[in-house]
Parts: sequence; structure tokens; C-alpha cells
Amino acid sequence: MVRNGCPFMAAPILIGGQPDSDCAAANEVSVQRLVESHPQVVVTTAMRPEAYASALGWGWTSESDLVDGYLRLWGPLLEAGIRIVVVRDVPTPDQVGPECVERAGPDSPDCAMSRADVDQQSDPMVIAAQRSGAVQVIDLTDHLCNQETCPAVVGNVLVYRDNHLTDTFALSLAPALEQLLVGLV
Repeated sequence: MVRNGCPFMAAPILIGGQPDSDCAAANEVSVQRLVESHPQVVVTTAMRPEAYASALGWGWTSESDLVDGYLRLWGPLLEAGIRIVVVRDVPTPDQVGPECVERAGPDSPDCAMSRADVDQQSDPMVIAAQRSGAVQVIDLTDHLCNQETCPAVVGNVLVYRDNHLTDTFALSLAPALEQLLVGLV
């Protein structure tokens, strides 16, 4: 059950400064369907607010509202005994990967992100999961970054095509994601 682009939470999105509840309403319907079908686990992910702002012009009133929105939507699922696993948003580059790599080369520090900066990025979905005490978190950052940087090319594979992972790189993460999911469920 997916509503393309909508983070799985109850907080209304601000578009042009005006509240838009389409995603929140669609998510409430999804929660009802999930409670009725009662899967063992629900896996969800979402971009960090900065990525939604950059890519779609969406915003929220505060990080606290986002965290509360996740918790509010997850509540009925947890009460029904449905496990929830969230996948932390991947680091998002400031520059577009292919253009930077073409211009500066695959090993250029100009095309990489600082791991320290990435580790400081706040993710309201992860904060909500930690606050709930019942939601598990999968973090794939170690598969995109080494201890110093998050390079534009990993294992001779271009990581980003814009603010999205390339299909090839995303497929290369499948074994790691599967292993982490199996370990949690």
C-alpha cells in the first residue's frame, strides 16, 4: 500500500505555506487497511524534511510535528500487534552525482559528502522510531559511506542520479537490506 511521495505519517504537509491533508488522509485509509489485513510487519521509509523541501517544495510546521505525526499514524498498527520497521533516509548530496562525476571524476572529493555531516542529519522518522521504543530502524548509511566520506561512486557504481539512488546502486543494496530485515523480523 503506497501513496507515491507521501511520507507515512499523520501530519499535514504545507504546500506554499498552506496545509494539504491529502497524504495524511490517504495514510489513515492505509492504516485501516493494514489493521484489517494484519501483516506481520510494515516496512516504511521517507525522505528527511530538507529533501522534501528541495524536491517538492513541501514543508511542515516543525520537526516535532513530524515526529508526532509518525507516532500518531503508527499507534494503531502497534496496538494491533503489527511490527514496524523504518528505513532511515539515505544521505542526500548537495550536487547531482552524474554531472559532478563527469566534471570532476569518480574519486573527486568535490562529489563526496562528509560522513560527519551525514551523521549529524536529523531524521524525524528515526527520532519517532526511537521515541516509540517499539519501532525498529534499519540504517544503510554504512553501505553508502566510509568513515570519512560518502563518495559519489561506490564499488565502481554511481550512487546518485539526482536526489535518488541509481537503480544499479539500489539493487546492490538488496542483499544488505534483506540481511538486516531478516535479522529484525
